[in-house]
Amino acid sequence: MEKKIYIAGKITGLADLNKSRFERAAEFLKNERSVECVIPLNLDHTKGNETGKWEDYMRVCIAALVECEAIAVLDDWFDSRGARMEVEIARGLGMSMLVLNDTEDKVVRVIEN
Repeated sequence: MEKKIYIAGKITGLADLNKSRFERAAEFLKNERSVECVIPLNLDHTKGNETGKWEDYMRVCIAALVECEAIAVLDDWFDSRGARMEVEIARGLGMSMLVLNDTEDKVVRVIEN
């Protein structure tokens, strides 16, 4: 079975929602590590989310995160309340964390739990 990695980074407040950075990181990880990547922007956020609240989006993201084996973070992850929450959950679940330099397409370090 293919390993699944959740990609975390800043989304809220950005005009393009960081879409190109998430997609570039996913492409890199697929090629470099032969993994399936979960991009929060590509999740179905419509189920039970009539209000469009941040908390409702996060519920969907967290549900997807816990189905993964690892988390990868974009350079800007620490500027995002949601990404910081996702990292904390991943650490609590013992997931490995790949720290990306997504502008240079490389894994800077891997933190094993």
